[in-house]
Amino acid sequence: MAHRLTMKKRSRILTITYNDQGISWGPAVHFLELWNSVSRGHSEEVEVIGIAPSWTGQAPIIPPLFTLKAIWVPNIPLLRQLVFDAIASAYIVKHRKDVIYLRSSQSFFSLFFIALFRVPLVLELNGIAKADISNQRMKKTKTDVLFSGIKALCGRHRQEVFLIKRAKLCIAVTKSIKQYADDAGAQKCIHVENGVSHRFFEIESDGASRSRPTVIYVGTFTPWDGAQHIPGLARQFPKVDFLVVGDGHLRSEIESDAPANVEFTGYQDYAGLVNCYSQADAGLVLYEASMRNNTVGSSSMKIKEYLASGLPIFTTRLPGHEFIEESGIGRTIDIENLEQDFRSFLADLQTHQNHVAAFRVREKSNISWDGAARKTVAAIDEFSE
Repeated sequence: MAHRLTMKKRSRILTITYNDQGISWGPAVHFLELWNSVSRGHSEEVEVIGIAPSWTGQAPIIPPLFTLKAIWVPNIPLLRQLVFDAIASAYIVKHRKDVIYLRSSQSFFSLFFIALFRVPLVLELNGIAKADISNQRMKKTKTDVLFSGIKALCGRHRQEVFLIKRAKLCIAVTKSIKQYADDAGAQKCIHVENGVSHRFFEIESDGASRSRPTVIYVGTFTPWDGAQHIPGLARQFPKVDFLVVGDGHLRSEIESDAPANVEFTGYQDYAGLVNCYSQADAGLVLYEASMRNNTVGSSSMKIKEYLASGLPIFTTRLPGHEFIEESGIGRTIDIENLEQDFRSFLADLQTHQNHVAAFRVREKSNISWDGAARKTVAAIDEFSE
């Protein structure tokens, strides 16, 4: 039986994520902002039904504007994946004549039913399993790492390739991921960047640099987003204030090493970020220029939040960051020249602020979640088997 994914009036999309929407992290922001924007701007064209696991029991970090069913699962990592996937597979079978939109994740039962019923599938790719696995930092013996890595690679990587080949449409958040999907045999793959909420565009900015600038970092204190470099940088620039927002397992170590011009706010919920950004003059995130990041590329929601908030960006040089220097809205660097490059960035801060002010107005419709929603709906609408 032939299936069509053409978007007739009030067509139904079943969108599935394997991430708890009550946790303030990137996957929840992406899922809720994207489908809220689809529902807000395209309600006459589509009906959105979402399902997601819930092991925290917390309400979604952003109130959904679409029907979202939270599936309770036990808070045991592997078990919660299995339980949710079994339930998700039932939804897939029930909605197999609708558009099934799946955020790529490790699946079990759903893979079987997708193949059995030849379910037309739209697959969202936010990463590459092979690169993610190679980047895992596990405190285990070499033997444990070897066998767990082989097991994970055979499972996740093969599942990902299966889904890429099976999907009628893949949507990749970076050009590098799109190239990977094309090479893996995707029938059709398009590139749609992560977006940013309209809330951040509403932050007022006078474009003036204060005599003592404040540079903000928002993150989870992981080795790959560079929070560990902040104390050393702050010591080199005592006339700059650093506002460090977030929490994570490295926070106590980093905080204990920080000088007085670094302020740690701790965890802030998603809604509270607008107030944090309004206190800053620039945004910083020093992503690790690893093999993984260079392979996958970057479509950083954090960088887009900085940009939408009117903040010049100081970050590392990765695929996907080229527009920052091309547009004059910040500086991309190699970490080896951190102090020198940061000094140059501060010297040009007023110029960067002027460019950001113009860029955020000019590109709002393209870089917002409304823009991502428009491109996503158009891609599905244009496709037919």
